[in-house]
Amino acid sequence: MTQPSDYALMISDLRDGNELPPRRRLKEFLMHLSIVLPCHNEAAALPTFIPRLKAVKTQLEAMGHTCEIIVVDDGSSDSSPSLLQNESDIKLIRLNSCKGYGAALKTGFRAASGEVLAFMDCDNTYFPEDLPILYAELINSNADIVMGYRPFFGSGMPLLRAMGNALFVGLARVLFNQKIRDCSTGFRLFKRSLLPHVLNLPTCGFNFSMQLTLFCLVSSHCWRQVAIRYNHRLGDSKLSVLRDGIQYLYLMLKYRWQN
Repeated sequence: MTQPSDYALMISDLRDGNELPPRRRLKEFLMHLSIVLPCHNEAAALPTFIPRLKAVKTQLEAMGHTCEIIVVDDGSSDSSPSLLQNESDIKLIRLNSCKGYGAALKTGFRAASGEVLAFMDCDNTYFPEDLPILYAELINSNADIVMGYRPFFGSGMPLLRAMGNALFVGLARVLFNQKIRDCSTGFRLFKRSLLPHVLNLPTCGFNFSMQLTLFCLVSSHCWRQVAIRYNHRLGDSKLSVLRDGIQYLYLMLKYRWQN
């Protein structure tokens, strides 16, 4: 598992335009990466986020990797679709109505052709510049999935959400006896071999991330965690602390009772 000191070193190297440290190099493992972004009314964030992601894509392709970016517009009612249509090197999939966060991701996964699949939110909370770090961890380890874990406090996360996330992490550690650091992170990479299991998760809503975490905790699949950065979102949040918090608690107890 990547420690904060390793993370700081890798971030420094990336900011200086250098390659990753030797034990995290990517060049020996040339692969095809699919980056899937769910989008619902993110017009405020897209003009900032998409150019940053495309710059990371260019960085990876310069190292010999091939990448595709798939954005699934989940029935947006703002200008998100028109903004995305004008972006080159992006495959846009439009859903006629809002199907839900998990459904949008699954739609993108089905259309993806990569050996490795990544997903993150496009509301500018996640740093696309952290993608090579998670990517390197996945292909240099025996992990099936790598999950980015966020700093809950002292980042761009609202205090109430930070407290809720910390509470769920503590509960998950007690219930499943696993050293999980972030139950509902929306920034992950996984190998294609895991895709049938991901598509088989029953949820299509916002609790998709939590259910994927719980699946990892109770299955035999190998998972890793890597520290990532987190920022204030651009645009309005779709998360309901009370409603989604109750669903998270229900899912935790259900997985614990069934396993």
